[in-house]
Amino acid sequence: MENVTNELFLSKPFEDSLVKNSISAVSELAEVGLDAIMNDGLLKEVPFISTIISVYRIGKDIHARHSLMKLVVFLNEINFHIADDTKKQRYITKLRENPKARQKELEYLLVIIDRYLEADKPIKLARLYLAYLIDKLTWQELCMYSEVINRFLINDYNVLSNGEVKLTNYNGNEAILRLEALGLMAEKREVDHIIDGGVFGEPIKEKSDEIRQYIRTDFGNKFVNILNSNVL
Repeated sequence: MENVTNELFLSKPFEDSLVKNSISAVSELAEVGLDAIMNDGLLKEVPFISTIISVYRIGKDIHARHSLMKLVVFLNEINFHIADDTKKQRYITKLRENPKARQKELEYLLVIIDRYLEADKPIKLARLYLAYLIDKLTWQELCMYSEVINRFLINDYNVLSNGEVKLTNYNGNEAILRLEALGLMAEKREVDHIIDGGVFGEPIKEKSDEIRQYIRTDFGNKFVNILNSNVL
């Protein structure tokens, strides 16, 4: 029994952090900022966070506080999407189906979240994890998207959300190149004919100006649809 307990040292505290008496503490921690994140009283009310601190012996330096804040943001987003009891029970039931698998998943997520620099990236990861728990994503897809988020410039998301972008030779957009490299957008070529007017009395010349059209890939569409979904 002791071995089982050790094997599940993350999955059970994670589940416990989704119950009502922990949700308010998570929300409060999300509001206090880095300076107060090591408040022992608040941390003890969130089993997942307090377990991580004790097991991994996390200190109180700036890196530790920043890492914990990202975990709080992740948990807060999870709780936000399962606020009503029906949804919450649905996810808790799923978590209990295979605690050992959840343990491995959470270990992976901890490593990924620690690598994220921006605090809003764990929000996106939380939504993807919820989608995975209800079989909208495979684990392999979740792992791929988690790496995409790590390499993602958050401001590029607005470009990705547009779904289609047209660029001429005279109008470049570096965000498109980054999104293309991540497999989220791809180029679709077409040629438009533009008529240029010359000096009065001279014939009008016609020239072709290539327009580069970029659209979301299926991989990009799935990413956006989950992140923008209200039905997790």
